[in-house]
Amino acid sequence: MRTSLVFALATVTTISCGSQTIPVDDALDAAPTASGGATGSGGQTATGGTGGQDADSTCPGAAYAVGSLKFTATPVAIAPGQSSTLAWFTSTTPILGLTIDPGVGSVLGQTSKVVTPAQTTTYTLTTTYSSGSVSDSVTVFVTERKFTPVGTMTVARSGHTATLLADGKVLVVGGSSDARGELYDPRAGAFSATGKMAGARSGQTATLLANGKVLVVGGPSAELYDPATGTFTATGNPAVSRAQHTATLLTSGQVLIAGGYSGTSALASAELYDPATGAFNSTGDLTVGRYQHAAALLRDGKVFLAGGFVPPQDTSNYDGLNSAEIYDPTTATFTGVGSIGGPKAAPTAIALPNGTALVLGAPHGFEGWVSNGGLFLYDPVAGQSLRATTMAEPKRGLSTTTLLPNGLVLVAGGHQDGSSGDLTKDLAGAELCDPTPCMCPSCTCIPTVNMNAPRSFHTATLLLDGSVLMAGGENKRTTLASAELYQ
Repeated sequence: MRTSLVFALATVTTISCGSQTIPVDDALDAAPTASGGATGSGGQTATGGTGGQDADSTCPGAAYAVGSLKFTATPVAIAPGQSSTLAWFTSTTPILGLTIDPGVGSVLGQTSKVVTPAQTTTYTLTTTYSSGSVSDSVTVFVTERKFTPVGTMTVARSGHTATLLADGKVLVVGGSSDARGELYDPRAGAFSATGKMAGARSGQTATLLANGKVLVVGGPSAELYDPATGTFTATGNPAVSRAQHTATLLTSGQVLIAGGYSGTSALASAELYDPATGAFNSTGDLTVGRYQHAAALLRDGKVFLAGGFVPPQDTSNYDGLNSAEIYDPTTATFTGVGSIGGPKAAPTAIALPNGTALVLGAPHGFEGWVSNGGLFLYDPVAGQSLRATTMAEPKRGLSTTTLLPNGLVLVAGGHQDGSSGDLTKDLAGAELCDPTPCMCPSCTCIPTVNMNAPRSFHTATLLLDGSVLMAGGENKRTTLASAELYQ
């Protein structure tokens, strides 16, 4: 039985998934995109769902059961007053009747219908043939949640960092080889310039320390940003020049700097920054060199590191890693902990309150994003990764993942690439995912409203009021200065 989440900001209801209960909120948070398969009558057979599920089951994302009938809604989630297009396809003829309920009626001779529901509505398409009838359903979610444009950054940025400060403002630095910093003030809904780093950085990390300052590491040097003065000052000397590494604040107050790219190779080295002394000190080596990987501090104080890129092995393309490891601060060592459900290039990792870590990433890097296999949970007790759920957008890389106050994970934007290597397919879509392990044959994240602009290489920062700031990034290789709030 799947454990229900406790939602801090939503009214909880449930949907049935076999013997499983799945929590949803009354607007959007999680629900099936379609019924668990079309149902038939009058002698027509309609197999329900996948994996032996009955036709009346409602597992999220269950496959359409009747191959000749497909019923979709685009977009699946809308704000009040917006519209969605219902579309259908059937290869079985002749069709004697075609109706959509509720409130639409006969659509015989049509292939689509625009609807503007006032509230979340499940539409049922019924196709009548001489031998009987077949039905399938889709749900259009109406939600008050939306992405709202807010201000414009002082500098267009891609590959930057955005760090929530103690006062609720957000420090945005680097990216696109820029040295300038700026602050987003949620109360004013605007960006303003702040101090300038000693040099331009891209692929850097920015970590909020216990003393309220921000450690910025990238390239051969490091700096501290002081919110009290709005200035950057040099600190320590990293042992290795690195970019696209990870920086994780440990329970001791020190910062673990791990892996990265030297300009010619993936690094396996790691070091610790001590705020008390302002010094960097070497620690154990990773089990494998990796960069543009993910790291998360687990509840037990250890650090989980997963995926990332390695330089070309057998092709001219960079490959994703299907491995993870744990750093133990008490022994200063890294230990491999197996696979993460497939190679994950440029993944994200989120530490969950139950002590597990959620991993999302697309395989193969710039050979083309292929099906990412969904979200995976690393369980440190079991020492293995478990499948959590499947993405509604199966080819999504370079997106952001944010743990919301209600326990769900917001996945937004990113890049959709096929084997052609086309780097212009940036996404505006977003979806909500339940991070608990999936017990259904096919559990799927639920699309939410789209962002106002497609973007990848952007940042997502959870603000103190529970909203999420999306800033910068790229759209069709154009660097963005725009920002928006999910609220």
